[in-house]
Amino acid sequence: MTGYLDSLFDGFTGEDSTYNGLQVEGAGEITAAAFGVDCSLEGFRRAADEGCQLLVTHHGLIWGGWSSVAGNDYLRLKTLIDNQINLYVRHLPLDIHPEYGNNAGIIRALGAERKEVFAEYGFFAEFPSALSAKEFRPLVAEKINPDSEFMDFGPDRIERIAVCSGSLRPGYLAGAVSGGAQALVTGEGSSPSLFYYPALESKIHIAFAGHYATEVYGVRSLMELVKKNFPELKTIWIDMPTGW
Repeated sequence: MTGYLDSLFDGFTGEDSTYNGLQVEGAGEITAAAFGVDCSLEGFRRAADEGCQLLVTHHGLIWGGWSSVAGNDYLRLKTLIDNQINLYVRHLPLDIHPEYGNNAGIIRALGAERKEVFAEYGFFAEFPSALSAKEFRPLVAEKINPDSEFMDFGPDRIERIAVCSGSLRPGYLAGAVSGGAQALVTGEGSSPSLFYYPALESKIHIAFAGHYATEVYGVRSLMELVKKNFPELKTIWIDMPTGW
């Protein structure tokens, strides 16, 4: 199973702050697999309660290496080991993947067509027919997250967008503008004040659709692939929205 998942990301060569692949080894035989965005004690317990031997997540358990295993890290790791759950992680490779990734999923959900890479791990995209600014806001709210927040500083006609799941970095906004986007769709900004005036002065719309909500697409795509290629396996989606 992990070999199959690895094969989907053979082309990724970038650096990452977490280890991509099998982070924790568990049972050798897999009859049930769980999928979710984040690593958490509650998520691990749900996977165990469902009898899963594999948990696939976007955000990993180990970030930047461990100097010790204590506190919450110990409890999480112990839960995985006690229940023989394999933890498989794909972080940035699951953002940039052109077919199964988070950004590709957002673009499909919005009815746009994926174009060239934006900001290392995102994409530009274009609508088949231009939208008005009044149409854009409810589209994002309906297709991605009803609690999305907006900076409506762009033109009335939106044809080209930049998409970056998860977190928006300050330099990405300039890249969206220089790439000809009239709107930028992302999860969250490190601080909205960092983007307010640059967006206002650059005359671009920003949709903050939530870190969690913009990063469900990749793991869900992997779950659908596993269901299709391994129909004998039980698959579970662990939905634990963070509100961010």
